[in-house]
Amino acid sequence: MSKIDQPTTQKTVAEFVTVASHPTVVRLDDLLAERPHWISDSYFVTAETKSYLTSMTSALNQSSGCGIFLIGQYGSGKSHFLAYLTQQIRDHQLASVPLKVITLSMLNYSANHRLEDIVLDALGLTAVDDRRDAWQRLSLDDAGTSGIVLVIDELSEFLRSKSDRAAFNEDIRFLQFMGEWAMDHRFWIIAAMQEQIEHTGDLEYALYRKIKDRYPIRYLLTPTHVQELIANSILVKRPGYAQAVDGLIQQLKALYPRTGIDLEILQQVYPLHPATLTFLEEVRDCFSQSRGVVDFTVAQLAGDKSRGIAAFSKRVWGSLITPDYIVDHFKDLFELQPEFLSIAQHVLPYYRENLSTLFETRALIDLAKQLIKLLIIVHVSPRREVMSPAEGTYWLLFSATSLDPSKNLKIVDSTLKKLCDHGRYIVQKQAGYQLNLQDDGGAELERRIQREISEWQGQDPMVFEFITEQLPLDGFNPFIFSCDQWQTFQVRWHFHVRHIEVYLGNTTAPTIDDVGLCLRLPWGSVEGGENDYQIVPKKMTMTHDWIELAAMLKLSQRVTGQDMKQRLGQRIQERLNIFQQQLRQSYTEATVYAPGGGVEDMPRFHQKKTFTDWLTGLGEWLLRRQFPAFERFSPTHGPLPKEAYRIFMRCIINGQLLNSDNSVRLIF
Repeated sequence: MSKIDQPTTQKTVAEFVTVASHPTVVRLDDLLAERPHWISDSYFVTAETKSYLTSMTSALNQSSGCGIFLIGQYGSGKSHFLAYLTQQIRDHQLASVPLKVITLSMLNYSANHRLEDIVLDALGLTAVDDRRDAWQRLSLDDAGTSGIVLVIDELSEFLRSKSDRAAFNEDIRFLQFMGEWAMDHRFWIIAAMQEQIEHTGDLEYALYRKIKDRYPIRYLLTPTHVQELIANSILVKRPGYAQAVDGLIQQLKALYPRTGIDLEILQQVYPLHPATLTFLEEVRDCFSQSRGVVDFTVAQLAGDKSRGIAAFSKRVWGSLITPDYIVDHFKDLFELQPEFLSIAQHVLPYYRENLSTLFETRALIDLAKQLIKLLIIVHVSPRREVMSPAEGTYWLLFSATSLDPSKNLKIVDSTLKKLCDHGRYIVQKQAGYQLNLQDDGGAELERRIQREISEWQGQDPMVFEFITEQLPLDGFNPFIFSCDQWQTFQVRWHFHVRHIEVYLGNTTAPTIDDVGLCLRLPWGSVEGGENDYQIVPKKMTMTHDWIELAAMLKLSQRVTGQDMKQRLGQRIQERLNIFQQQLRQSYTEATVYAPGGGVEDMPRFHQKKTFTDWLTGLGEWLLRRQFPAFERFSPTHGPLPKEAYRIFMRCIINGQLLNSDNSVRLIF
């Protein structure tokens, strides 16, 4: 049923498209193979990676090095990119002078190893008490080369495997040292991460800020990169593919004139349904860390007997790899991961036994199976709550009939309704359907929150910073400004538009010509700022409530059950409201330090609803301090003062309003 229409020619998918014998896993160790040229031969340069190679070329031709993070989820091609990059540098394609490339795959080392020992051994250095002494012995001009590029793969997994905080922080401090050393030498570090550095472990706030500065360049392999890779490298399109797909597109337009499916993407990635790529991206953090999109595409099209996957390429042309295939692809993980055991042990077995009693025909049984799998994917996805009948129809591109396309939606709707009314674990909510595993999730939610809390202990500044990233833009939110840089804020004062410079953060603000307004954070220590007005808010104390809020916010990015998501969302909203109130109070009770260090009283304003209203009042106060006489002469409006009114009336009575030439006399 997952085909657009039944063609009369009965051609197969394989007659128009197959998959390349593309390696689904590439490791840096493959560079040591006898014939490693296949690494570059099989690598497809997407628009994203092309821009990164251009950026890398620019970096490698500078007089000094730097640190670079390559970030992408499993299956996005990080290792292949690093291996390709290594070969390009060794073949003198990116740098104007020869560079030595040293590669490290951290999968080869246990968590007991120190990152510093691993790197020093790779560089041929010996550890001494002062790192600087060891690194001064590093020869950057060796065997005709004039610099070193250190390529590190799987760094985030290595850091996350550290057994204690001290070992983790020591490796991070060494990363910081390498980044600093690279800035003054022809030494480059490019390290692959599955996540941002701040999420790899219990990272101290000070180290976090320094790492960001020492590794300023970040290359992100996004879903767009993966989609282009699938369309132009993994899928081998044979003559007639484009014309055949265009024919399917025309059928789709006739069947679903209002479809929300991206037909342009379908034209590029058929037989993959665009929604399948979308769902693979949405659920990757739940269970696709072990298998990426490339693996899914190759395994489904080519088949994999060892995993019980039949070759989709043998299916009739017009068939589609729809999102329900994801459940079958990861069926073993559903049986292993604790959060999915209720699905594997209750939902799927129940319907395997009862679908034949709920539906009479094989066609409806097959449709019901697909819809149940779609509901499972919706349940797993952190971005969705329910599936409407229309969504189910589009995601399957269900087409039982082409004579009356509206009947397709009616069939899907009635099938979902029957599953809801006569089956188990499926309920109707609003205009859609969702899984209900008959567990309110309360106890499990508390356990998961406690696990998250343990990861946030001792990271007070990072807790506050993470929470502020989730604050709503309206209301009292100073973080609508970027931190640690001067920004211009516009104030309308006495009919004049004025601009004041605002700096949000605790670091030393760069010197500017005008007197600026430094808004400090209600946590952490303050550096410098004697040349500007400083607004130092009352310190916010780290409490268990704030740690729990950060834990809940982090958990909300991964939680799957709909009831649990709703329960968690309510708690987060209540706690965020309290946090925002305390943030407002902290700035309301701030201390003002004038240029030079003098303490002044914090100006009091009428209740301001938003942060911009509060900052406007503060800006007016600052302008009054800078231009104290302006208000006496500035334009104004409203009723005249009594004395001015008496003078005006006296002139009218005495006939003194006009001069002798009938021009209006200036009274004031």
